[in-house]
Order: sequence, then C-alpha cells, then structure tokens
Amino acid sequence: MRDRARSLAARVDDPLFAARIELASARVEVATRRSKDAAKTLAEIEPVLSERGRAPLAIAVQRERAELSLRLDGPEAARPLAQAALDAAGETLGPYALLTAAAARTLAEVELAAGQPDVAEPLAERAERIPVLGGPMRHRIELSQGKMLLARVRLAQGDRTSAAKLHEDAAMHYMDMPQAAWPRAQRALLDFEVGEPARGETGLVEALTLLGEHWEQADPRRIPLLLDIAAGLLERGQPALAGTVLERAALLAGPVHESFGVRARIDRLRAQVARAAGDDARALELLNEAYLGTDGDFGMGHPELDRLNLERADLAWSLGDRAFAERLYGTLKDHDLDPLGPEAAARVRSRAP
Repeated sequence: MRDRARSLAARVDDPLFAARIELASARVEVATRRSKDAAKTLAEIEPVLSERGRAPLAIAVQRERAELSLRLDGPEAARPLAQAALDAAGETLGPYALLTAAAARTLAEVELAAGQPDVAEPLAERAERIPVLGGPMRHRIELSQGKMLLARVRLAQGDRTSAAKLHEDAAMHYMDMPQAAWPRAQRALLDFEVGEPARGETGLVEALTLLGEHWEQADPRRIPLLLDIAAGLLERGQPALAGTVLERAALLAGPVHESFGVRARIDRLRAQVARAAGDDARALELLNEAYLGTDGDFGMGHPELDRLNLERADLAWSLGDRAFAERLYGTLKDHDLDPLGPEAAARVRSRAP
C-alpha cells in the first residue's frame, strides 16, 4: 500500500502531498505497532510540513513523535519533543485549542511514565479543561481523553475514588460513542482492585456490549480495548479472565503478516496467562512467536527486545533446553544490560557461552 501511495506522490511531484502520504503511512505503522519505522518517517516529514507553512500539522507530527519517543526511548528522550510541541501549539493556536490540549496530554504522559504524577497533574488538568458547550464532538472526545489521563494520575497518587469518578465523567462526555467503552472498562478494572470482582466483570461485559452496539464482532478496532482490558486484568491477578479476553483479540488480529506487531503484544500477554497457569512450555512457544513482531516494533538491540529474549532464555533454561537458552543469552551478552537490572545482567554473563 505504501509503495502505491509513494508512486502516486512521485507522479504529482508535490512535496507537501508526499509528506501527507507519508504521514498517513506512519499512522498506519503506529496502529500496527511498527514504532521504529513510524518514528523515522515522522522525523523526515516534520521539516517539510514546517517549511510549507503547515504549522498545525507540523505540531501534530511533533507531538506524535514525542509519543513514539516515549515508547521507544523513554521519558527523558521524549520530554524535549513533548515540551516543544506544547509550546508551539500554545503560541500558534492558543491555550484552548484541541492540539494544545493534546500536546499537554502527551507531556503529562511523559511525566507520568517518569514516575512524576505530581508534575503530570497540572498538565492533565489542563488537557481536560476543554470547552465543550456548543463545540464539535471532537471537543468532547478530547475532554474525555483528558479525564481518563487525569484518572491515571490520581491512581498513581493513590486516590482510587477520584480516579473512578473521572472515568465515569469521561464515559458521560463520550455519550453514546463507542469510545465510551474505554473509560467504562477502566472503571470496571478498579473494582477488581478493591475486592469486588463480580461488579468488575459486570462492568467489563457492559463496556464490551456498548462496543458491540457500534462495531461488529469481527471489527479489528475492538483489539486495543481488548488488550487494555487483558493487561489490566493481569495486573490485578485475574489471568483466567484475561485469557478469555485475549482469545477474542487473537481471533480478530488475523494472520501474523497482517498485524505482526499487534499479534506480538497478544502473544506476550497470552504467555503471562500461560505462566500463571503453570504451563511454561506453552509460554515459551508464545514468546518465540512474538519475537518477529517485537523486533519489527522496536528494532534489534532495543531494551524491549532484550527483555523478551531474556524471558525466552530464562524459560528455556528452566525447561531444560540449555542449548537454546545459551544461544539466547549469547545474543544478549554484548548488549547494554543495565535496563534489565543487575540480577539479570549477572545471569546473562554467567550462562552465555
């Protein structure tokens, strides 16, 4: 698809048109979890958009680059990009523009990832102060996203009550849109934390039912919510229920070649379910299947790929497949092992041939 789009852009011979084609392709890469490719593309087109007088679009690209940098490189690398996008949006569009709110959310995400919820709080509050009266539906969507982010900040601060109320408010502002299923699901996950699993399960069913009122059962747009629910259930000690949700996501994801990055995330979550059930052999199979998609998402030598290979090596070692484990440890020994922690680094060095 990208090759056909580039061929068309070449025939038109318009750099701005070509940049828009590349932007669309990069957003597809983000959706299918090919993050390193998307980051490279966005870095290439941002100057073109700026030079052609498309400041809002260039700011949007800078914000998206910050989000990818957070995922690929961590909060310290992402912070300058996110701050620059927020400053540019505020100066160009004003404090109440949707893009300014989105940029504030991105910077808040960076600070939250850095373990600074108190720093993230005013940014998240800024993102949720979008005027909606008489505004387009997009204003409600941005406001709801801001409330959901602020709920995560409150949760990081230990305030579950406020987080629950914010998720409820976000669902209300989404009204009858399918996106309302996200805050409803997050609200339901909080019930598991406070020892009310029956109420939590009911809330999750209601969230998925709402989604079904808008999107068909085979609609792949369901996958992100299913994965968020499954990850949340695993974090809250509900692996069996998470496994049921993941089976539905796996059916929607399709063949690996269509969405290999998405499928890799599914398989890594399913591996957690298998390990919780004591089936380490199945967990290793799933992690092996996740390798190519994780490599395509993050790239060779990335700490996330190293974490996957370490988990594969440790499982293979515990299952008695020392030869396979040693090969995996060997691929890691020359990498920067600091992100894996001192115990993991020592294990790699002692077991690598």
